[in-house]
Amino acid sequence: MDRKMDSSSFNISYSPVPRSMYLGKERSFAPSHVADIVIAVENNPDRCQIISLTSSYEGEGCAEIAFEMAAALSSSGKRVLIVDAESNDTGVYREFRYRIPASMSSLLQDISSHTYTVLHLEKTNVFYCCFCKSGEEKKTVYHSERLASFFVSLRGAFDYVLLVSEPTAALSIASAAQISDASIVIVEAERTRRPVVAQLIENIKLNGGKILGLVLNKRPLYIPPALYRCLYK
Repeated sequence: MDRKMDSSSFNISYSPVPRSMYLGKERSFAPSHVADIVIAVENNPDRCQIISLTSSYEGEGCAEIAFEMAAALSSSGKRVLIVDAESNDTGVYREFRYRIPASMSSLLQDISSHTYTVLHLEKTNVFYCCFCKSGEEKKTVYHSERLASFFVSLRGAFDYVLLVSEPTAALSIASAAQISDASIVIVEAERTRRPVVAQLIENIKLNGGKILGLVLNKRPLYIPPALYRCLYK
């Protein structure tokens, strides 16, 4: 099935794959995290459609939270695309790598290409694509105008686009901030210090990004919201 976008020259097609093991799987973070994020996204007056999930270090849980967010947002019939800009060794990528037709970076480099295929998780409204495939250079050169145009196409094809971008990702945090409506910062409890988080937030803002919220992930104890804000405001 192809879905042509009126807003740009790109076409989006879909390739079905079995339902992801990530959807509905028990996580190490509190369920209230996802519920709070979904409420913030759906009730935001600025219409946050493209949302970047990022962190200061690898392995803080961006990809897992993105899948849980996608499951929650799509449960009401919304079409949600996860764009995995992570390195090729992430658990998310390993699950799908043999089924990915082409990477996003290859599309952005090939100016003659105008059709892109994303994976559709069967029996859900969740879709998936990656920025780089195995064997491709993570730091590729691409046309920034094509990147912007392509994300305009994604706005027309999906209700939400969740962009997973950690420090080692193929798509830089700065670039992710520029093409996103808002960013969610993921912080691993008892690992990432406040000055490091503050630097990441400042980097996002300097590149025109907006902070939608912060998730303190993998916390062993409950932290009241008021203290949460004092720690990372």
